[in-house]
Amino acid sequence: MVPKNPDTGHAGNFQGAGGFSLVEIAISLGILSVAIIPLMGLLSVGFSTMRDSQSEMRITIVAQKLLAEAQMTPFTQLKNQTYLLDLDGNRVSSLDAVIEARLNVEKGSAANFLGSANAAQVSVSLKGTAVTGERIFSATVANLGD
Repeated sequence: MVPKNPDTGHAGNFQGAGGFSLVEIAISLGILSVAIIPLMGLLSVGFSTMRDSQSEMRITIVAQKLLAEAQMTPFTQLKNQTYLLDLDGNRVSSLDAVIEARLNVEKGSAANFLGSANAAQVSVSLKGTAVTGERIFSATVANLGD
C-alpha cells in the first residue's frame, strides 16, 4: 500500500511537487490569446500582399510575352491588335477571357527615342478582371530587314 502524504492526504510522495491552479491557467490562456489575435491579423495582411504580388507577376509575364511576340513579328506585319487572354496569356474566347490586351504600334521617327523610321514603339495595354486598373508596358522594336 502507498503511504499517504500527511499534509495533503493524497497517496504518493508529493514533496516539492507543484502544480498550476485553475486561475493561473486561465490567466495564462488570456495572455496567450491577447498575443495571438494581432498575429492572426498579420496573417491576413500577409496573404493579401502575397496574392497581389502574384497577380502583378502574372500581368507582367503576360505583357512580356506579348511584347516578345511583337519583337519577333516581321516589322512590316506589326499592327494594332486586340487579344482576349486567360491568366497565363493564352488567347481564349470572350467567355473565358479575364484580360483584354491591346497592342498599339507607332512606327516612324516620331514614335521612338531613336529617331529612326526603322523602329516602332510598341505598347501593350492590359485591363480586365485579372488586372487592377489599366497597366501599360512598352518596348521599341527595330526593323532588321524582314
